Amino acid sequence: MPRNSITSPDTADAARLRLERDVERAGFYPALVLDVVDDGLDGEPVIAHMVHQETHIDRRDVHRHVTVLVLGERTLQIVHIDDEDQDETGSRPIAQLTGESVHVADITAVIVGYAHGMPTHFARGDRMHEISVTIGWSGGLRVDVQPAGCPDPECDMDHGSMGTLNAEDIMLRVNEAADGREAVERARTFVRALRRARLAERSRAR
Repeated sequence: MPRNSITSPDTADAARLRLERDVERAGFYPALVLDVVDDGLDGEPVIAHMVHQETHIDRRDVHRHVTVLVLGERTLQIVHIDDEDQDETGSRPIAQLTGESVHVADITAVIVGYAHGMPTHFARGDRMHEISVTIGWSGGLRVDVQPAGCPDPECDMDHGSMGTLNAEDIMLRVNEAADGREAVERARTFVRALRRARLAERSRAR
């Protein structure tokens, strides 16, 4: 079940404290997460952030994933952490983290999808039931590779590989039923902060 914590723009000290509080609240190796966040920020003050947690359960294991978005003065930090077991007993978990720094000026799109479960009863100003946020940026491409196919079902030759290039992006979904009513509205606040930062950075670049 995903959970989210989002803070609106605030003073640097208050925003930093809220980031630390929400990462601690997620309870998923917070010291590791904050270390990678700080490495990416490299001294930038925190403007806004979002902590998104998901838990997946399969037959044997429970897998947790946390994604942290941190908006600094000039960059957006994207940190993802998950864990897996090093052995069959599950007594030796290993945490794997990735961190990416995206210059705010390189963000090419901030796309927000909205869902409301009772559209006939919606009035202006009502809360949305779900929001999905997609952030795209330039400068990086993701390559998805798979074996090349053949129209002949009897053919067993190796036809090499084929791949597609996709622009880097990230998509997070905030749902009222899973995350709480306030989380959906706070997600909109985070998006507004990101949009303002993107417009301001592009204005400076002109």
